Amino acid sequence: MNRGPAATLRAALRGETAARCLATINIEASRYWLLMDLFQRLSDRDEVTGQLGRRHKGLRMPAAWFLVFSGAAAFLALAVHAQSTTFGIGILGISAFVLLGALLSEASNSLVNADEALALAHYPIKGSTYTAAKLSHLLRVVLYYALGWNLLPALALPLLKDGRWFYPGLQLGAALLGGLTLALLCCSLFGLAIRVAPPRRVRAVAQVV
Repeated sequence: MNRGPAATLRAALRGETAARCLATINIEASRYWLLMDLFQRLSDRDEVTGQLGRRHKGLRMPAAWFLVFSGAAAFLALAVHAQSTTFGIGILGISAFVLLGALLSEASNSLVNADEALALAHYPIKGSTYTAAKLSHLLRVVLYYALGWNLLPALALPLLKDGRWFYPGLQLGAALLGGLTLALLCCSLFGLAIRVAPPRRVRAVAQVV
């Protein structure tokens, strides 16, 4: 029976090879996917309103506006014959700045949510498995925001001054890698804040930093 790309990817992610990879970082695959399905169902019911990465509609709207703004910027760059590298770096800086604010908020809602953690405290779920399931949606935020800001400018780069044919792939790769790095830094920031600050002040300390 032929399966679509989405079903094939889903089967691969939940297969034995992926489970072994998760086990190497102390994540129980069965409980991880159980939590992922639970969080997604709560999101579909609009019961998870504080986490942007789990709400498709909430992500699509800003991504659409980012496409509009970045498309206008790309059109202006083409009109003035801007330098390709300068334009690409500028767009990367803007997308990183916007993404950082979103990731800080998302990491805060995921890592500093005592009520939600207590609701699942009586289940035999490892802390690493729970944290991984909570933070997986940050990848979706990175994907939407990075592509929203960089997709159209990346396509315009070869047409700008000193542009090269491989610049689109380089721009998108840098945007995704930079977004992933920012997500990891935000998680590290909250991890440090949890160690040095009182529990009730963790979110405030991390936001100030």
